[in-house]
Amino acid sequence: MQLDEIDLEAAGHTFRLRTYQPAEPHGPVLVWMHGGAFMFGDLDMPEADQVARQLCERGVAVVSVDYTLAPLDALPALLPADGAGPDLPPPPLSPAPRARFPVASLQIAAAFDWATGNAKNLGGDPQRVSVGGASAGANLAASAGMRLRDRGTDRPASLALVYPVLHNEVPAVNDELAALLAPCHRS
Repeated sequence: MQLDEIDLEAAGHTFRLRTYQPAEPHGPVLVWMHGGAFMFGDLDMPEADQVARQLCERGVAVVSVDYTLAPLDALPALLPADGAGPDLPPPPLSPAPRARFPVASLQIAAAFDWATGNAKNLGGDPQRVSVGGASAGANLAASAGMRLRDRGTDRPASLALVYPVLHNEVPAVNDELAALLAPCHRS
């Protein structure tokens, strides 16, 4: 197994890819995103690194994406109202810049394009590049899959959505969310 890291730029932010190149590749390439409530996680967490290593040992080239994390302002909404809850240590906080949607989704699309263009160098087939992730990473994979479909060029061979965070209907945008999204829609 060969590991490499590269930096990419998309949506105005630099982000990292870690590639896992199998010793005996079988053709598939997976662009993989870790979970972490969109606000936490990195390439070294087990959901990123151990998953990638296990797949790579089975002949799958993996491109693990260290996407730009979301701001922490939504964190209070995830905590119990009464302050009770499990006594867990806080997750480590990334010192990297943070950004709102759609930055991470655009980065996943850029990572897919990079993986498709470099699949042969990873021992893979450019027609067998898939996108996947766990939890929030699965949500980003689904978002990027739709984005890639809609642009009408290369599409993922498949989506691997592991315990995804999805809604069957898009909730109505309330005033608070509209205010938060307003900077994304300015020209």
